[in-house]
Amino acid sequence: MSSHTVYYLSDLLLSNISFPQEVPVGDNKRQTPAKLGQKLKAIREHLELTGEELIVRLDCPSIRLSRSSIYKYEKGHREPSTIVLLKYARLIKVPVEVLLDDELDLPFK
Repeated sequence: MSSHTVYYLSDLLLSNISFPQEVPVGDNKRQTPAKLGQKLKAIREHLELTGEELIVRLDCPSIRLSRSSIYKYEKGHREPSTIVLLKYARLIKVPVEVLLDDELDLPFK
């Protein structure tokens, strides 16, 4: 009889796994949407928010966001986490796909 190790999700203690808050552009294998930064900046400007006000509106207490983070997202120097992208999309009531797909435009100009 062979010995097998069985892992249960509860045994993995997902809360102890550390996930990056931001992914530096170029350090990952996935393609970064070319227009993402422009779209994120357009959202902030459309809502007439400062970086600080945007951070409050994004409401991501478990993610350390700063004005510097927002600036880096808008300039395309860093890519926001999936959670942050979801929060941006919810602010303007669009699917995340609108932010990620360069062929789709924001509902405002």
